[in-house]
This record gives sequence, structure tokens and C-alpha cells, in this order.
Amino acid sequence: MAKLKIWFLDVGHGDSAYIELPNEARLMIDCGCGENQWPSKILNYYKINKSNNPVPIPNDNRKYGLDKLLITHPHGDHIANIEAIHDEIGFFFLVGAYRPFIDKIAEDKIDFRKRNNKAVKKFIKVIKEYTGDYEKEKDRVIASNPPCLVKHERFIDYEEGIDLNELSWLSSLNIGRQKVLFTGDMTAAGITKILESNSANRFKEFVKDTTVLKVPHHGRKNGCSQELFDAFGQNPLLCVISDEVLNERNEGTSATKWYTDRTSDDEILINGTKKNRCVLTTRSDKDIYLEIDENGTIAVSTNAFSKDKEKILNIKEGIL
Repeated sequence: MAKLKIWFLDVGHGDSAYIELPNEARLMIDCGCGENQWPSKILNYYKINKSNNPVPIPNDNRKYGLDKLLITHPHGDHIANIEAIHDEIGFFFLVGAYRPFIDKIAEDKIDFRKRNNKAVKKFIKVIKEYTGDYEKEKDRVIASNPPCLVKHERFIDYEEGIDLNELSWLSSLNIGRQKVLFTGDMTAAGITKILESNSANRFKEFVKDTTVLKVPHHGRKNGCSQELFDAFGQNPLLCVISDEVLNERNEGTSATKWYTDRTSDDEILINGTKKNRCVLTTRSDKDIYLEIDENGTIAVSTNAFSKDKEKILNIKEGIL
């Protein structure tokens, strides 16, 4: 049976999700990481890279490990692993449309936490390299429909002085009766801005019927939007938050109860047992694996790489 597979990777205070679609297309949404470079290391370990297991792009002999990389918005905690993801893993399509305005954004606005300016410079370089026209016939992510419909959309355009979080792309993956929504670091103020714009109806249709929410902005209070939940038209079954143990870098990311209060208490299968625990976090559940089949049946595993993670992180760079 065809399945949508999503790994919400434990990258500390950052974001990265690796996705395999029913037609075996490979998508990564964001590539943040800590010093352990977890996204690229996990992909290399399982030989999901351009050297060992390139994706079969139609009518194209070049080698890439991913069909598509989507960077939701230009902040350091969403791009920290970009060098290895570009150089070792490889990706055919880059989603972001940052080239028209990337030179207008100061580097210290991207790396505002001053964590990894090297990643920022690589990110800008990669954006400028990927200038080719989009070729729909080569887009295996889009070709996954049916049974899985994947959409990406940005609802707020760049303007000078904008909160870069408001540039976040939204992605939806719809299979069976389930819809998974990724929101980047969109803020509640950004949601209000969209709903007061000419994009309001398009946005409402995009997020309508969401059943699994990748929570905005790492669970920060400024991402808590009742308007977003109202637009769903129902309480989602599951919310997933990407974050780390509270410290000086991630102040305000403690709104788990806010999401718990707005999520359905229907049971889903978690680690082989039916549970109504409706909010999962990488700070407590580590790498989270979500599987949805074409009938809409959901199964979740927490601490998904517990058996192999220590071994993977100790592998010397370049050795599989």
C-alpha cells in the first residue's frame, strides 16, 4: 500500500524534515542542525545521497540525492546544514524564490543568532547558482499525485524591513483523509496580515482540513494563532514541535499546552499503542517518524533512530 513517510528530525532549536512520497520522490523541508550535522549524516548513513543512491530524474543524467529542498525562510536555524546537504546529498529543485531579494538582506539578519555565518554564505551562493527554469515534467514531488498531493505556497511577499519569519513558505501534503501542514516560522501576526490581504481566501483553502500540524516557530508564543486553527475548520489530530530544551537561545518556546488545548483527543497509533497524546516535541520525543497510508491511517514512532543514532554520529565524515 502506498505510504507517505515523514521524519521530523531532532535538530535542536532548528527545523528539518525528510519526506518520502508514495512514488519514492524525496523532499526535504529545511536543513537546520546543531554541530552534529544530523540531517546530512542520517541521509548519508542510509545512502540517500548523490553518490550512492541518486534519484531517477526523468531525462536528466545529473545526480542528486533529493528531488527537492524547500527552505521555508532565510534564518540560520533552518539552513545550518546547507553545505553538506548541497555538496554531499544534492538536490534537483530548490524551492524558495529568494534570488530576487537575497542581496537586499544583510547576512546578520539571516544569522541573527551569530551561530554559523559560513552556512549563510553557502546558502546565498547556492541561491545564486540555482537559476534554471522550473520543469514540471521533471518534478517527481508533484507527480506523486495521486495518491499524495503536495503543494507549496508563500502568502507574503518580500519588502524592506519585513520580519523574515513572515516570508515562510507553507507546504501541505494530502493523502487519504489526512493533510499535513508545514508552516515554517510563520507568526500569528503574519497569519493576521495574510487574512487581511487579498490572499485570505487562497490561504484558507490551503490550510483547510489540516489534520497534522507542524507547529509554527518552534512552539513560540508569538506563533500561536487562533485564526490559523479557525481556518482548519476542525481540531487537528496531531501537532509536532521542533525544538530543544529551554535555554537562552529559544526563550518563549513553551506553548505546548496552548496546542494541546486545541488539538483533538482522538487516539492515533504511537509506538504501536493507541494513544490520545496529541502534541509531540523533538525536545522530549527526539526524531519523530510519521507514516500515513493511502487510506489515511496514521502511525507514529518517537525516538525513531534510537538504535543507530550514536553509531551514526560517531561515523567519520565521508565514511558510510
